[in-house]
Amino acid sequence: MDPGRENIMRISRWRLFLRRYLPAAICLVFLAGCQIPQASLYQKLSDSSVAIFTGGRLNGTGWFAAREGLIVTAAHVVWGRKGSLEVVSDRFGRLPAKRIAVDRGSDLALLRVAPRDGGYPALELASAPPEEGEEVFLYGTALFRRRLLLPGRVARAAYRYEYMLESCLRMWYVAGPSPGGTSGGCWVNRHGRVVGNQSACMTLEKSHLGVAHLSTLDDIRRLVTTRTSRTRPFMGCALEEMHERSEEYIARFPPGTRGLVPVCLLKDGPAEKAGLGEWTLITSLDGKLFTDRTAFMDHLWATRRPGEEIILGIQRLEQIKPPSTAPAAAGPASTKPGASRPAATKPATAPAVKYELVPAQVRLKLVSQDEETQ
Repeated sequence: MDPGRENIMRISRWRLFLRRYLPAAICLVFLAGCQIPQASLYQKLSDSSVAIFTGGRLNGTGWFAAREGLIVTAAHVVWGRKGSLEVVSDRFGRLPAKRIAVDRGSDLALLRVAPRDGGYPALELASAPPEEGEEVFLYGTALFRRRLLLPGRVARAAYRYEYMLESCLRMWYVAGPSPGGTSGGCWVNRHGRVVGNQSACMTLEKSHLGVAHLSTLDDIRRLVTTRTSRTRPFMGCALEEMHERSEEYIARFPPGTRGLVPVCLLKDGPAEKAGLGEWTLITSLDGKLFTDRTAFMDHLWATRRPGEEIILGIQRLEQIKPPSTAPAAAGPASTKPGASRPAATKPATAPAVKYELVPAQVRLKLVSQDEETQ
C-alpha cells in the first residue's frame, strides 16, 4: 500500500476514535475531579457542622447554611425546648443561638448566631435532588458520639407524608443509619453539597429498620432563602390508605372499597370534633375525589390555610340491623298420661353480621400544627 495512503487511513482511524471516546473521557475526568476525597469531605462537614444544645443538653445536630451565621437543624430538636439555646462548633467553640424560623411540616428550623469577621464555612445546596441508588452521607452526633460520618443510599427520592410528633411531615427516604442525635444533620452527595436534612427514621416497635426520613431539598431551599416560618393546615389526625389496614379491617368493607382512614385522632382536635373515626373513610375534599394520601395532603397544603373550613365527603361503615322476627307462640303442652313430649326446639342461629357504607358530608375547621406549647 502507498505509504501516504496508509498514513491518511491511520489518521482517519485516530480521528474516529477521538470523536467517539474523547468527550466521554473528558466527562469522566471532570466528574472525578469534582468529587471530594473522603478525608476532605469529612473535614469540610466537620468545619461546617455544629452540635445543638438546649437547656445545656446535647440534643441534635445542625449545619451552617449561610456565611453570616444561619444554621439549619430539625424543628423537633428545638421545638418546645426550655432553657438556653446554644451551638458548639469545632472551629468556633460554644455560641449562643436564636431561633428565627420554623417549618414543622418539613421538620426544619433556622437558627442564627452572631456574625464574625470572615464569616462561617457554609455548605452549598445541591442544584437538584439525588437519584435512587445514589450514595449520600450523613454527618452528625449519634448518641452523644460527635463528628460521625455515616454512609447511605437514596431509597426513594420522591416524598410522601409521614405522621410523627403529632404532625404531618413531608419526607423522602435514604437506606442508611440515622441514630438518635443525628436529627438536624446534613445529608450530602459525593461533592459535599446538601441534598436533605435528617429528621427521623422508619421504626417498628421502636426498632430501627435502616431507613432514614429526610426533609426535602426544596423545603430547605425555601427556608434558607426566605428565612421565614411557614404555617401548615392540620386536621388533627393522621391518614392511612386502605391497603395499609389489617385484613380483618378490610374484610368488613365491600370489595374494592377505597378511601383514606383517619387514625391517631388528637383529643378534642378537629377530626374528633367532626365525628371522624376508625370506621370512617374520607373519599373527597371540596368535591375532589382522593384515595392517595400524598395527593390529598398536597392539595390540602396548597389550597387551604389554618382557620378555614373544609367539606369532606365521607363514608361511614355501619352495621345492618337484621329484621326483628317474633317467635311463634307455642301451644300448651299435653298433660294426659302417655302423651308424647313435644320435640325440643333448636336454639336459633345468630344471623351473620353485615355492614353497609353510608355516604355523608362533614365540615371540619382546620387548625395550625405549628402552635407551640412551652
